[in-house]
Amino acid sequence: MKRWALGIFLSAAAALLASCNCGAPACGPSNCTGCCTAAGMCSSGNTGNACGNSGMACAVCSGDQSCVSSTCTTTNHQQQTCNASNCANGCCTSTGVCLSPANTIQACGAGGGACQVCGNTQSCVGGVCQGGTGCSAANCNGCCTPNGSCISPANTTSACGVNGSACQVCNNGQSCSGGICTGGTGCSPANCGGCCNTAGSCVGGTSTAGCGINGGACAVCTANQTCAGGACVTQTGGLVVVPLTGCATTTYSAPVKIGSGTYQLIVDTGSTSTAVAANTCSNCTGVSPLYGNSGTNQNVPASSTFADGTGWNGTVYSDTVDYLGGPAEAVTMRFASISSQNGFFRTFDCNLNQTNTANDQGITGMSNPDLLLPSTDAYFQTLVTASGLPAIYAFQLCHANGTLWLGGYDASKTAGAMQYSPIASSPYIDVGLNDMSFAGTSVFAADVSPATVDTGTSVIGLPADVYGTLTAAIEGNSTFQSALQGAGSGFFAGQNCLSLGNGITSTAQLDATLPPLVLTLPSTAGGTFTLSAKASQSYLMPVSMNGAIVYCPALVNIGQTILGDTFLTGYVTVFDLASNRIGFAPQSGCTPLPEHVSTASVGPVQAHYRNPWGPQGK
Repeated sequence: MKRWALGIFLSAAAALLASCNCGAPACGPSNCTGCCTAAGMCSSGNTGNACGNSGMACAVCSGDQSCVSSTCTTTNHQQQTCNASNCANGCCTSTGVCLSPANTIQACGAGGGACQVCGNTQSCVGGVCQGGTGCSAANCNGCCTPNGSCISPANTTSACGVNGSACQVCNNGQSCSGGICTGGTGCSPANCGGCCNTAGSCVGGTSTAGCGINGGACAVCTANQTCAGGACVTQTGGLVVVPLTGCATTTYSAPVKIGSGTYQLIVDTGSTSTAVAANTCSNCTGVSPLYGNSGTNQNVPASSTFADGTGWNGTVYSDTVDYLGGPAEAVTMRFASISSQNGFFRTFDCNLNQTNTANDQGITGMSNPDLLLPSTDAYFQTLVTASGLPAIYAFQLCHANGTLWLGGYDASKTAGAMQYSPIASSPYIDVGLNDMSFAGTSVFAADVSPATVDTGTSVIGLPADVYGTLTAAIEGNSTFQSALQGAGSGFFAGQNCLSLGNGITSTAQLDATLPPLVLTLPSTAGGTFTLSAKASQSYLMPVSMNGAIVYCPALVNIGQTILGDTFLTGYVTVFDLASNRIGFAPQSGCTPLPEHVSTASVGPVQAHYRNPWGPQGK
């Protein structure tokens, strides 16, 4: 999670960059003391999903390992190998880690088979890559999956084949040698927990192309069915509507039922695991209610650390989890029960008034499985697999509260056409940027793209060069200087919040006066499209203080581009993981900010910012 929220301001941006260096070019021993991820980013190297040091490639620790001194170390519980028996609803990575569910193009699979990376024009449906160009001996040295994806090399028992042949899952007791399953016995209930295909091989039995259980014959589900529990089930669907509480100055949280209790959890598209404060937490003062550890203890440690040292520690539990607010169903999944914390829970409201009670009791992530803490599950992907809900979710974030939709979005909440841009890279949910401009002048530089779309961040983060160019352009704009009292050079670096000036009495009037921030994105339909973000939804953040709205800087130099909550308040944002795209449409229906009751200056007021990086040290 990459969070900047109004709280305690972290002035040492260098601390952030030393921890992450996200987006930095050519990660290696010369510029990274941690480890380099597959996406070329420098990680701290001390988490289970990115473990290592000295600028070497990050290792992903297995489910019963933890990262100790930058080395994956087996813990005291029994180690297991990822396979169909312990990863029935997901797929196995090359390092033996089970990703469950596995329904993104970066990790697609089911039944304990090998995780696949779908082609550029494909989508992952029911654990199967679909669409795109055909796989054949002409373009695949390994084996071809039923949906036409190539796995190469294909030398594992979960994906065995050669020269464009059909991938096989070798039976128990068999091995894959030269792309051929050898040894063992035929597929039957005695040796197959999934289903037996027409070739006599045992497959996972959880995909629509091969659905079954306990060694029975595989069934092929119809277009309106999904495979659940080894049976083809007709999808009834239904949009799940989850109410959100909070604002851009703090965070947005959803009511989540875990076991028999209900908790407010930060909803974050910059991380994937779920964590909740437990009644065994030694220092969760002001956090209530607390989880009673009613689930099953998995005896796996879990921890997350922020760039400034804040964070939490806990243990992985398994229990029922349900986002409340609509026809969602509870799913059984693994999450972290927080037993201690260091500054993770904040106690201030949307108007920055200090309170005695934390706004939330934990966090729930909605990003890619790549970001999961070891031995934890992703709620949304688990729900999609269990219910057949489309792999789409969407947000409408208002200045006060908001809505999360699961399975689609409510088009009545938009004020224009939904425009889609392809998801640019993994492990974060990013979009590409072709241009960024202010007042008709481009401030674009190559390192501004891609941009992470992150509900766990309050502001817009930028690389240093673009931040310098853009803030100088805004501060030097004569309209900006007159619109806010005392505005001018140093506004963004000083982190001061200012009142309206020059006879302007409302946020709507301010937005009509100031130039917007314009982003140009690639379109899935071809070409590009632009998003023209109002001043109060891009470079300024409105905050209620002392009886009036003041305007705080909403641009931060953090070394990479992040589109956070201030920006997202202008749009209904759709995360269409099934089609590997993100949609933006102007939002409609949010309650507007109140008119100013005073035009007298109440500042400058020092702005406060929460530390940026959350679980997994991102």
